[in-house]
Amino acid sequence: MNSTKWSVNGYNSGSRTGGCSPRWWAWAPRVVAEELRPLVDPLPGLLAPGPAAHPATVARAIAATLAPARASDDAPPWLDTAQADAFRVLLHAVRYHGAVLCADPVGSGKTYLALAMAQAFAGEAAVCIVPPALISQWRDTARRLGIPVTVWSHAQLSRGRLPPGDPALVVVDESHHFRHPGIRRYRTLAPWLIGRRVLLLSATPIVNRPSDLFHQLHLGLRDDALVDDGAISLRAAFDHDSVPPALGRFVLQRRVTARVPRCRYRDEVVRSGSIPILAELDALGLSTHPEVAALIRAVLLHAAASSPAALLATLRRYHHLLLQAQDAIAAGMMPDRRNLRRIIGSSQEQLVMWSLLPGGEAQGELRLDDLPALDNLIAETRRAADQPDPKSSRLAEILDHHIPTLVFVTARETITYLRRCLPDRWLAWCSGRRAGIGESTMSRVDVLRWFRPDAPLHPPGLPGRPRTLLTTDVTAEGLDLQGAGRVVHYDLPWTDVRLAQRDGRAVRRGSRRAHVDVVRFLPDPAIEERLHQLQSLTRKSALPSRHGLGREGRLRWRWRGELAGALVGPRVEGVCGVLSPRAGAMAGVVLERDRSPAVSAVFHCDAGSPWVTDAEGIHRRLHEAAYGSPCSPPSRTEIEGLLATLAPDIRSLLRGASTARIAGLAPRAAAQALGRRLRQLAATAARRRDAGLLSLLEEGLKFCTRGLMAGEAMLVESLASCGDADLLTQLERLPAAPMPPSPLLPRLIGLIVFRRR
Repeated sequence: MNSTKWSVNGYNSGSRTGGCSPRWWAWAPRVVAEELRPLVDPLPGLLAPGPAAHPATVARAIAATLAPARASDDAPPWLDTAQADAFRVLLHAVRYHGAVLCADPVGSGKTYLALAMAQAFAGEAAVCIVPPALISQWRDTARRLGIPVTVWSHAQLSRGRLPPGDPALVVVDESHHFRHPGIRRYRTLAPWLIGRRVLLLSATPIVNRPSDLFHQLHLGLRDDALVDDGAISLRAAFDHDSVPPALGRFVLQRRVTARVPRCRYRDEVVRSGSIPILAELDALGLSTHPEVAALIRAVLLHAAASSPAALLATLRRYHHLLLQAQDAIAAGMMPDRRNLRRIIGSSQEQLVMWSLLPGGEAQGELRLDDLPALDNLIAETRRAADQPDPKSSRLAEILDHHIPTLVFVTARETITYLRRCLPDRWLAWCSGRRAGIGESTMSRVDVLRWFRPDAPLHPPGLPGRPRTLLTTDVTAEGLDLQGAGRVVHYDLPWTDVRLAQRDGRAVRRGSRRAHVDVVRFLPDPAIEERLHQLQSLTRKSALPSRHGLGREGRLRWRWRGELAGALVGPRVEGVCGVLSPRAGAMAGVVLERDRSPAVSAVFHCDAGSPWVTDAEGIHRRLHEAAYGSPCSPPSRTEIEGLLATLAPDIRSLLRGASTARIAGLAPRAAAQALGRRLRQLAATAARRRDAGLLSLLEEGLKFCTRGLMAGEAMLVESLASCGDADLLTQLERLPAAPMPPSPLLPRLIGLIVFRRR
């Protein structure tokens, strides 16, 4: 048996017999430390401070890191200064991130911004996807500006029809109509957007829940779009209400600086003409299923709040539904949605109540014993609908002042009712299917143009210009009706979004008025006690502020751009000292990737306190530095000490980004299923030594495990369910995987020391 003897640094280990010695510690090498010293933290060394400079220039340099990045392109001459700045922000976001949402207020000129973006992308004409009512408006504006675009409607997508061509840019106007990923127009559009740049336009992107905003952004952004900011999944961040302020990189909402009218709000509470029959409505059973009964009751109460005519029409539709259910039972069928459709088929009597019925068994069975009471209710409501009610009389008093007015209602029957009750014989009206002035039927375009600033004073065949437009919400989006000086919400909608859209028809750029009166008819207290509509509006109006939108949401992330815009002028990346009532410091840091800023942060602290990043403190300290008195800059020792205390906070930023990338997204069910299939196919390919197939499968695995856009996620769903041959064919057509990102490196923009006076 062989034996060896060896030594380390003169230490004789003794003999070791072949095999592993049980006394391994006797021959293991040892390292003896002569002197122990802590390792020097390398991070402060990476934060190289700039030269000493004037505090105002350093403050501006720090503030500039808070602003969204901008492209350097020249804006078209038909944009004003504020629009030109927004154009550069949007253009940079679309080029570098693939998608951006412009949430500027209603009437601020988003159409012109979108057409400027379309002009900036050479090649195939941009596609603008707009509501059907706005097609002619978009085409006319684009033609006037000389910009070739393809205008496509939401309705065409709902029918499964995609736009022609291969555009580099797709504009989605009123994108809040794409807040539900399950509807057909969403599932038609999302896969088509893969590989295309997307500009979303909506003044009101959050309608009922925060996820509304996510689903719109997901059309053009991958789920890991905020991974550098520590958010592993954009979807999860919205689900847990933990969206970082960096969302402002993809959502632009500015304060309008152009001249638009101010709103003067007034509420009216008037007794409803339907009040006498509320007790009889309460007595209806409606359904054996409590949720279905509550939904039907809400529909009836909402109609009662509108007008006796609207309630009468709703009662008649419900009466017809009960009769159809009765016939279904007589035929031995359960009265659910599926079986009722077999009886009615494609009849023109498409009952709106169908959406309230369950799709399966009869757990939502309707109360057919309501029929006798319903007959009495219809008779009473018919009598009430034959005469003006207090609400319509109050509207007549308001309209007596001859201000051009838009009156919004929720039911077509209410338009017919008001045309009978109001004394003005030259009312303009638009109910979606039909439009006219007085008793004359006209095209909707001809009716609406009398409420624009350039409308002629005397329409042909009429004694004068119509002063009042009665309309449903068909005109509540996108249309320019700046000739109106008053907006009346005769019926309240269910969402604050719809209120804003209605107001925006008159409160918009191009209006010649200093103010617009906004009158809201609130529900009768007896109806509101049952309906809780105002409570619902209040709750939904608070949703946008949680994600930085609306007047109350600026402290979420919009303050950053506003602060940068307030501190403009020469900038120097350096260090400085400034006199202040409170001693402390401020530092601006960016994390760069390939010399381009990816994450920015501004820290400040009082003497002896930890570094913090609150908006109010940053705002106060930057203004102190910008407008305060300079003093001696910090010494090298002071700088080293401040950077040493700042290092843990910067390391936390770096750790958040790296941890998010390493952790990766939790795969969804379809991605898990596809991943299992790809690994099984890869095992087979490995046994066959098929290097080409292995490479293809590897790319497929990378695709299904990375952050995906909505269309890519749908593609994964389809791949998971197709056969092996189709799967391999589809894998060859997958979008190319992005290059692995370079590491983030910190850079110190500025360091300000506040010395006590």
